[in-house]
Amino acid sequence: MKFLRLRDAEDELNYRPVSRLVGINDTLADEIQLYFEPVSNTADRVDYWDLSVTNNNEKAVINAIVQAMNSGAANIITVADDHTSDYIHADLDAVVEMELDANANPS
Repeated sequence: MKFLRLRDAEDELNYRPVSRLVGINDTLADEIQLYFEPVSNTADRVDYWDLSVTNNNEKAVINAIVQAMNSGAANIITVADDHTSDYIHADLDAVVEMELDANANPS
């Protein structure tokens, strides 16, 4: 099983199984959102990560995430780590927000 890993500036660390990813959105300027089935398994709820992207390069960042999920050998994929400045793509530069069990819908 593969996991996506995220750590924000407040040192909050979150691992989500790749299998629980339900959508990726790039409709906001300079940001992407990753949506997951909620940990709570509550209907009409979602967990999401909001990530800052530079150079108007959202699609390249999304492609890097999808490539790592589908073809990478690593079982733990660091998408973003604000403490170590370790990002899956050079144009991903910060965790904006991490929300668990939010009242949101990815569609």
